[in-house]
Amino acid sequence: MKFKNKIFGLLSFITLLSCSSVPTLHTEKKYNIKEIVADKETVLVDVRVKEEFELKTVKGAINIPLADLENQLELLKSKKNVVVFCNRGRQSDLAIELLEKKGLTNVYDGTTWQNVRAIQQENNKKLKISVFDKYSCHIRN
Repeated sequence: MKFKNKIFGLLSFITLLSCSSVPTLHTEKKYNIKEIVADKETVLVDVRVKEEFELKTVKGAINIPLADLENQLELLKSKKNVVVFCNRGRQSDLAIELLEKKGLTNVYDGTTWQNVRAIQQENNKKLKISVFDKYSCHIRN
């Protein structure tokens, strides 16, 4: 029994060592996606195919399908921020990898169009509340 425990412990230790961090191209950077989406200079890029984009997307988005993204690098290089998104997040992950590989550092993952839309709606509610607070009257009893 002790021998089995030692073998198990040794295998566990080796497994932990083999799980050390592997360098990846997609660098982890800390950012607040809500602030980036709210920034008026941010370009929202829907990387889905044209047909999906035409069915539903977010306000202010442009459509550059993932297959065409490499051909549109010059357009995106000049932008302050670029947020990419798709249906489930897989294409946006691939878009981030491609853009970072090509040297763009101002790209952010919005994951899905539903996520970006929810962020826009939340930001709009905050804006309406702050405008209301600025102009509201307070009545004293």
